[in-house]
Amino acid sequence: GFAEFALPRFFKWARPHDYGFDSLHVVPVPRPLDYIRVEADQFFDQGWGNQKGRLFLTLWPSEKDVGDEDKRLMHVDLFGLAEHSKVPKPGSLVFEADVATSELLQSMSEGCVLELRCRVGGGGGHELSIVGLHYKIRWKS
Repeated sequence: GFAEFALPRFFKWARPHDYGFDSLHVVPVPRPLDYIRVEADQFFDQGWGNQKGRLFLTLWPSEKDVGDEDKRLMHVDLFGLAEHSKVPKPGSLVFEADVATSELLQSMSEGCVLELRCRVGGGGGHELSIVGLHYKIRWKS
């Protein structure tokens, strides 16, 4: 079966020295997946200075382990660094994986948890905006 999730708009401002992760969505994985696609219409930062914003898919062994970095199984950077530009780039912000080629999907087992999360960046003044984010997952049949 399939499941689809959407996050129409996300904005986060980082406090100075805030280098942690922000959880956007957590998906329990009752059985392994064989396909995932994540895409966004826009993914941009504050528009000046250092670029630090990133979006990740993180695999955890169970729901109780989410956020315990010592127990993280896998961490995939979806789009690289957020750009300064706010210009929409339809079709360019896409992460797609299938079980034949993806270590992330090959590493999944029953009971794992998949988390969509971001890192805005620290140092003060950093912002991260995500517009039109949606993702689709498919379980193995």
